[in-house]
Amino acid sequence: MTTTSVELVHAGSPVALSLRAPTAPRTGVAHDIRYWLVLSATLVRIPMAALLTVTIVAGSVGLSWALIVLYVLTDIADGQIARTFDCDDALRRAVDVIIDRVSIHVFLLACCLTLGTGWIVFAGLLLRDLAHGLYSARLLQARNLVVVGAKWHSIYGLSIAAYVAYAISVESIRAAAEVVVILIGAAVLVDYVRRASLEARHYLAESREIRPHGVRYEARP
Repeated sequence: MTTTSVELVHAGSPVALSLRAPTAPRTGVAHDIRYWLVLSATLVRIPMAALLTVTIVAGSVGLSWALIVLYVLTDIADGQIARTFDCDDALRRAVDVIIDRVSIHVFLLACCLTLGTGWIVFAGLLLRDLAHGLYSARLLQARNLVVVGAKWHSIYGLSIAAYVAYAISVESIRAAAEVVVILIGAAVLVDYVRRASLEARHYLAESREIRPHGVRYEARP
């Protein structure tokens, strides 16, 4: 089986990671079990997101709040667990990003349909994430680079979680809250593009050879 590898960089710290579950040199049943357990910790957010969507539409504020908190905590924890057990790779990160992005827009859509407002935020952030995805896909195609955002970029997801919790609590959305969420999303996107552009030029200049198998990923601020 041929392994497709990419350069995965995080805030200036380069590592090469496989797009599939690593099989070498980190082989062994114990590692495989750890890897799929870690991946399961990421995948568990799928049914969690589905349940949260149902509670938003049903108007169950208390349960929705609890699920939002649990979703955020698992989103933060799964990456740390993956790095702790040396099981982080581009596959898990791709799954993590896809789940988060799809879930975010499903939550926002549920709020729009339930409250009858918030469509500007939904449309604006949808366009923002489409632009982000297209830019990232271009980097992957042209440079074999997957650039992971800086740690502070997580404020984007947290702001949306706070926005959704606020909206379902007061059953309305103030214009100020919409502006704040959109500005945070825009700021994170601009900084991501800036960082990714610098990394792309850096690797183009160095002509770094991409290694065939993943190495340990360590997050840097």
